[in-house]
Amino acid sequence: MTIHISVVTIGDCSFDVAFTYSPGLPGRNFLPNGDPGYPEEPAEVEIIEIHPIGAQDDILEWLSDTAIECIQQKLLSGWSGEDNA
Repeated sequence: MTIHISVVTIGDCSFDVAFTYSPGLPGRNFLPNGDPGYPEEPAEVEIIEIHPIGAQDDILEWLSDTAIECIQQKLLSGWSGEDNA
């Protein structure tokens, strides 16, 4: 598992975010033998730590689910379709 670090800015606040990224897998309608296929697996980001720029404290446990989802979406939009692994 590779841990990536990225800066994410929301409004006037910037954060150093430590996370893992999984690009997901494409789905298939049918297997080569004709059996039904499987759905695609979407890309995923798992946030490990979030630090305000210049601070040492991890604030992940203090953020709302909505804030975490916003940060995850920003990370996904920056990594989707890129070969950053």
